[in-house]
Amino acid sequence: MLESLPGIPMAVPDLGDALARMWEVEPGEGESPLADSHAMQLNLVLHLGPATTAAEASRVFDNAILFAQRYPCRIVVLCSEPRHPELPAKLFSQCYLGSTFRDMCCCEAVLVTYDARDSHFLDNLVPLWLEPDLPTHYWLHRVPPDVVRQHALPFIRRCNRVIFDYSVDHGSYRDIQFPRPDKVKDLSLARTLTLRQAIGQYLSAQSPEALADGLRNVITRYDIGFRGEAGNLSCWQEYCVEVCRQRAGIGERAPRFSVEALEVGSASTIEIEWQYGHSSKFFQWSMRSRSGTGQLAAYFGAEREYLPVQVNLLPPDRALSEAIFFNDWSQ
Repeated sequence: MLESLPGIPMAVPDLGDALARMWEVEPGEGESPLADSHAMQLNLVLHLGPATTAAEASRVFDNAILFAQRYPCRIVVLCSEPRHPELPAKLFSQCYLGSTFRDMCCCEAVLVTYDARDSHFLDNLVPLWLEPDLPTHYWLHRVPPDVVRQHALPFIRRCNRVIFDYSVDHGSYRDIQFPRPDKVKDLSLARTLTLRQAIGQYLSAQSPEALADGLRNVITRYDIGFRGEAGNLSCWQEYCVEVCRQRAGIGERAPRFSVEALEVGSASTIEIEWQYGHSSKFFQWSMRSRSGTGQLAAYFGAEREYLPVQVNLLPPDRALSEAIFFNDWSQ
């Protein structure tokens, strides 16, 4: 993984000094024009598990850098692989120009190989590369749950957020007793923000009684790679429907919520279907991520509507900021 990522190779003991001198200027040249451009707001520790491919590591790192362009941060990348004697670490730095010189942003990252059997690495070495007194966020990507349980929990206690991706790790962290479960955030939930906004905006025009009365089944279907998004959308719908039932004073049995895989060859990425008993009411919604388009069909007793929709998942860097800075709908 480390070989596929950008940066200047160097020995691990030299990383601290290199970071301290990175933005210095030669004596007599005055203050560096980059002095304000690399002012850090937070630390982001990206932990890549051993199942991460080189291409995937490069993609995830690029998303972290895109995030850092909006929210300047010190990135520490941990590659879970045996330490290569000739390539133990890398240091990455790059400046990005905006429309004016004041908009320039400088990003920096420390990249090191990490042996999961080294139980003291997270606690003792990683803090040396972080900016002190700034919030630290820990991003897990294909890290085995046993490694998290045995070695990462003490470090996690220091972190403001723990981030993972259900669509990548398939709920492998669900049984871990995190010190602060409310601080553990799912990127697949954050990516659905625009979907929840679009669906919620349409349904908000209906009364709680019209939405909840007679509702029997809510089915959310997903294409390969979108299980996390579908599961989170199903939980969100269950929460919203229960609120509608309470406001409408509906005491009959609650509807059944299910998550299913789409048929092979389906053009959709995600589909939602509300089924009503003994009623002609219905609600259907679909999205195609490749085109950013979809379809909405609904009838709640007044007029049947068939509408094209234009919506897509939140981009990776914005989903990361959503997971780090904002609480989800249930909090």
